[in-house]
Amino acid sequence: MRDEIKQLADQIAPRLTVIRHQIHRHPELAFCEEQTAALVAGALGELGLRVQTGVGKTGVVGLLEGAGATPRRGSLGSTSARCFGIRVDMDALPIQEETGLPFASEVPGVMHACGHDCNTTMGLGAAMILSQLRERLGGGVKFIFQPAEEGEGGAKAMIEDGVLEDPRMDGIVAAHVDAELRVGTVGFKPGVALAAADQIRITVQGQGSHAAHPEQSHDPIVAAAHVILALQTIASRRVGPAEPVVVTIGTIHAGQAPNVIPSQVRLLGTVRTRSEELRDRMPQLIEEVASSAAAALGCTVELEYQRGAPPLKHDDELTEVAAQACRELLGEEQVRVEESKSMGAEDFALFAQALPATQLAVGGVGEGQEKPIGHHPNFMVDEGCLPVGAAALAAVAVRFLAKES
Repeated sequence: MRDEIKQLADQIAPRLTVIRHQIHRHPELAFCEEQTAALVAGALGELGLRVQTGVGKTGVVGLLEGAGATPRRGSLGSTSARCFGIRVDMDALPIQEETGLPFASEVPGVMHACGHDCNTTMGLGAAMILSQLRERLGGGVKFIFQPAEEGEGGAKAMIEDGVLEDPRMDGIVAAHVDAELRVGTVGFKPGVALAAADQIRITVQGQGSHAAHPEQSHDPIVAAAHVILALQTIASRRVGPAEPVVVTIGTIHAGQAPNVIPSQVRLLGTVRTRSEELRDRMPQLIEEVASSAAAALGCTVELEYQRGAPPLKHDDELTEVAAQACRELLGEEQVRVEESKSMGAEDFALFAQALPATQLAVGGVGEGQEKPIGHHPNFMVDEGCLPVGAAALAAVAVRFLAKES
């Protein structure tokens, strides 16, 4: 089926470009993906899939039943005792696009700066390909189009709405365009692929005063500066050098006038860890370090620690099955299998906690193109990734279902 998958991917490539441009022009933030969800649901319906909308608020699920399916009833209708999942994300970011491209975002302050428009399109492309091969599939394929991946809890919302069941999936693959790999190349990361992503909110409480009389204050701005610097010693002095950890403060909010020392400063940041053991230690470490730094300047600290996505751990057997499918499709030299040291995060990790899972990185850097910077106003990848990603997802599903058969 390898050659058929490649041929079908080449045939739909122009349509995938049109779809990607449409999604890119109309980006939508977390849980606001109404237009995108409607586009996805319409395309899946045209392919004859059973479609469910409003899953996890704005998520879409489509079920493709293979001819080899053994009928079983579920919320999406009769389906197979064997089912494989393909998950892609749909949300954009609150960034003003500066690419100047003819299909640039038409929504002020919102753009697809991480490639989720490509991910959505690749998921639809896989559905187009597999719908043409359904007579030879060894089971069903559940397509999951997830909202709110960018730290807003989309995976959790879909799981709470029952996306893992009816039918229960035996394995699942996610796809994400990769700004490090060249077009035509795909990558896999065995073991722990990505870090946990937790959020911290630190309130530094002091005593305000007139800016001309700082001695009458306990200046929370100065204390907050010391807190920020002290937090960096967690990685260098409180955690072993072989254990990766990141504590980043991303926002600082304080004061309203240049001649007033405020009473309070609010810091918002992210904490990244790759082990659950260290993750469990981080609230205490941050509390100790921040409180001590603030206390030296007469201020106090209140810490709110919110857990987000856990570390993403790939299933070794599924990762090898998926990598082998891509080797057969694209060639040995086009598949990279490397251990990851990334401190990035993905709420696909919640799917990976529930069933065998792996994520496919689809090269998005074009010939002669500099590597794009994610979450940047000029982020742009080469659209040659679209048919490659669609074909790779389809090939993984075919091989998994054949293996399960």
